[in-house]
Amino acid sequence: MERYICNGHGGPGLCDEYLLPEDDVVPRIIGTFKLLLSGDSDTINVQDNHEVTALHYTVGSHAGCGIRHSGDAIRFLCENSADPSLQDSHGQTVLHVLALRSVDGEPINTALLNLLISHGANITTIDKDGNTALHIMARNLRQVNTGQFLLSRGADVNARNAHGNTPLHEVMRGTLRLRDTRDKKIDNVTMAGRIRAQDEMLRVLRGAAGDSFHDLMEQPNAAGKMPRRMRDEIRSRWWEMEARKRTTCWKGAPASITVVSSWTCCQCPVIRSGC
Repeated sequence: MERYICNGHGGPGLCDEYLLPEDDVVPRIIGTFKLLLSGDSDTINVQDNHEVTALHYTVGSHAGCGIRHSGDAIRFLCENSADPSLQDSHGQTVLHVLALRSVDGEPINTALLNLLISHGANITTIDKDGNTALHIMARNLRQVNTGQFLLSRGADVNARNAHGNTPLHEVMRGTLRLRDTRDKKIDNVTMAGRIRAQDEMLRVLRGAAGDSFHDLMEQPNAAGKMPRRMRDEIRSRWWEMEARKRTTCWKGAPASITVVSSWTCCQCPVIRSGC
């Protein structure tokens, strides 16, 4: 069952099936699930050598490629007793997988999150690195609405992982990468867009943290790094990368470009008030 989902086609040598329209692919996947489960319904939660279930693979496939109807396959598994609370060998549930695999995917539909949670996915489960799903989702600057949804359902903005990082530390390490959209267009990433996305995720976390937000921004992790300082450092690197890119692209540009320095806390729209 797991191999079918991972490969995206019906079996060895059937590579042409990868080119099928998604409206045809998902019914075939569900049909294969039905066939396998008709022999033994208990196999739905069987874990492979990495303790990964069919639901892990299906959620990961959906998050990575964004097939519109693959949510139907996830729903089928959940409605046939798939257990979203099961952890793989790294301690990750389907919520961790969804957060990890969606970094280049479409914004996650919160209805999918609600489906997984209603069937037993635990928002506060930690993996072997001490990460909750929110820790990982906070790094994914394209998934602001998902982070907000997790917080509304009980995710802890104060939770610290094995490195002493809260979700606020993680958002400072966040990424927003160029990607191909579902309709085959290029979703470019500008410097302004990257900063705006990080600010939006910060705003969501600030709403959950309330009065403790400024204290959390000054809370050091195990390496002694505070979210506020991490933000300044990462934005400085972003500006340097932007300058190098422009130096490469602009013919006749000088060998070096003076770049904008990192924002201070009073320049960040999220933190400006009360600075």
